Amino acid sequence: IEQRGQIPNRINSKTRIIDISCGIEHSLARGRDCKIYSWGINSYGQLGLDNVKVGPGVEITEPSFIRKFSEWKINKIYATGYNSFCFDENNVMFGFGRVCFNILFIIIE
Repeated sequence: IEQRGQIPNRINSKTRIIDISCGIEHSLARGRDCKIYSWGINSYGQLGLDNVKVGPGVEITEPSFIRKFSEWKINKIYATGYNSFCFDENNVMFGFGRVCFNILFIIIE
């Protein structure tokens, strides 16, 4: 049985990472500049990457910038199970992954 993730690897990035969240097989990171990065297995689209296939075994091993969030200032990130969630400065929530692929949620306080 192959064991993944046993040896830590240094990630070369010019962006200072200030927040990280992990799902079952994927991770999200938020930079000081509010840019969002994802990596891991993209079984259900939980990486949020436009240029990557969705399906079992599709793996991205390096953090990749999620371009669809370039227009928003993302303040919070959550990776959970096979889903990812990002909140912008106005508490608009973006969800993608197993249950909520390509759905936009708006939080009303």
